[in-house]
Amino acid sequence: MEINKKKKKYSQNLERIVKGLANWKRILILESLEKEKELTAETICEKLNIQYKTATDHLRRLLQGGLIWKKKRERNVFYLLTTRGKKFLKFLKNLKLKF
Repeated sequence: MEINKKKKKYSQNLERIVKGLANWKRILILESLEKEKELTAETICEKLNIQYKTATDHLRRLLQGGLIWKKKRERNVFYLLTTRGKKFLKFLKNLKLKF
């Protein structure tokens, strides 16, 4: 059975989104962006107590999944939640996992 191109593309896009969510630090980044609306990579580093390279790697994955977008303002780059990011964050909160 051969997979058609549309199904393959759809599945690959879905994989990118899920990989964007597949790390607890990325989820914390999304939650921080929901609360603050827009943050720089430096601010995210401070909030999560992580290295700059780590933060930018996580931000890159979130960007690839279409969960966040970046906006340049003068010398700063700000990260914001996309509509998709908001929907997935809502989905995660609706899971209501208890530990």
